[in-house]
Amino acid sequence: MRPGERTSRPPPVPSAEYVKTLPHHTVYGCLSVRDVRGRPLRLRSVHVGMLRQLPGGNAEHGEDPWRTARGEAVEETGLGEFNNLGPRLFLMSFTHPAGEWPLPKIEFLFDGGHRGGSSPASVSTWTSTAAGRCTTGPAGSG
Repeated sequence: MRPGERTSRPPPVPSAEYVKTLPHHTVYGCLSVRDVRGRPLRLRSVHVGMLRQLPGGNAEHGEDPWRTARGEAVEETGLGEFNNLGPRLFLMSFTHPAGEWPLPKIEFLFDGGHRGGSSPASVSTWTSTAAGRCTTGPAGSG
């Protein structure tokens, strides 16, 4: 090729076509909500093989993970709004597809602040519309 000579390049790929080549994944947002003694609130899981989980869920397409985490926490715990909190990210993780779940998952864990009374009994009376009773205590406890 001589100096100044232009090569013929294929036209750029339209955005809609390029997006089809990108990897697909799910986004999960959850909150770490603690009682006044600092113990994490965990929900009895509806999924087989999982004893407890933090309040949270999969984001809708294009939904911000912080919005997902707050909305799911309200829905699952009945604790009221979490609007007084700013998005304070504790942890972000990536999970490869496994078992029956065919997509990778990007997970965001946010600070949900402190809620409830000072005893586990007052926390365990919170109800969850999606996952059963809310509890505190060591991982794997009843």
